[in-house]
Amino acid sequence: MLLTFLQYIVVILLGVLFAYLYGFIEHGYIPPAEHLRLRFFHHFATYHIIMFGVFSALPLMVLIFHPNLLGVSMSFGLWASLPLGEDIAWYHFCGTWPAPEDWTSWGGGHYLGKRWVPRWYIINSAVAVLFFGLALFTALSR
Repeated sequence: MLLTFLQYIVVILLGVLFAYLYGFIEHGYIPPAEHLRLRFFHHFATYHIIMFGVFSALPLMVLIFHPNLLGVSMSFGLWASLPLGEDIAWYHFCGTWPAPEDWTSWGGGHYLGKRWVPRWYIINSAVAVLFFGLALFTALSR
């Protein structure tokens, strides 16, 4: 049980590190691709497909080593939290926070205190907490 719990914590920490580093790379090393007009649903660009593929590596690795309820719940938690962590890291490296007119706020959002929080941040956070909680429950009940 302790080993499973430690694996659980390591995977979450790897996810946070992975998303933070990708935000650093996207902010500092991927040039703006405004000339690439391949847009999906008038919003998503081609690099989102690439980001989805890269962000699928860690969840799929978890599924390979844990093809059970723990692995599935950890994978879905990672799939929900990695884009959120990357977006927050990108804004961190820009030295700002999302605003209602920013690209990431296309689905709306809410003011929490004085900060604007895009709606998808709230949804992804709730989904990640739900799946990570299920994974923790599964790991502790073994």
